Amino acid sequence: MNRLPPKLIGCLEAAANRRPEHKRLLLCVALSYGARQEIAHAARELASSVAAGELAPEDIDDGLFATHLHRASYSVPTDPDLVIRTGGHQRLSNFLLYQSAYAELVYLATFWPDFDATHLDWAVSEYGRRQRTFGSLLHDETMIERGDEDLALHDEATFECGDKDRAMGIKLGGLER
Repeated sequence: MNRLPPKLIGCLEAAANRRPEHKRLLLCVALSYGARQEIAHAARELASSVAAGELAPEDIDDGLFATHLHRASYSVPTDPDLVIRTGGHQRLSNFLLYQSAYAELVYLATFWPDFDATHLDWAVSEYGRRQRTFGSLLHDETMIERGDEDLALHDEATFECGDKDRAMGIKLGGLER
């Protein structure tokens, strides 16, 4: 934080030291953060443990990997459900690449300094309108997993493409993996 203006550092420290009554929402602001660097750091830590004989390579899975990401050291309990990208760009820009795998992404043309409660309300409302699938396909209003076994079990499934009126059908029968 030493690259920030002193007044902003004071505001951030005051906000971090608050203990809100309501603890259902966790707001994370990442400054001078890079996801690629975070992933490389986690990989180096795990590689060091393997090289030291403290860990077998086959014991490394996504859960263990996640414990070596920065969020673990800051006690962030879970991956984000919603990522709001301001400034009109529709990309993650090296932000939470690993953790955002199943996050809903909302893009706003508004720049961060102009982002206010109205924008947040809209983004949360947009999030609430979405049907979360966590990497699964929709099939007759139920979810099916995207595992290899399931691909062979279903002849046809649909996935959402924007809104329900524009859902597209995909043939899955006979697909070999």
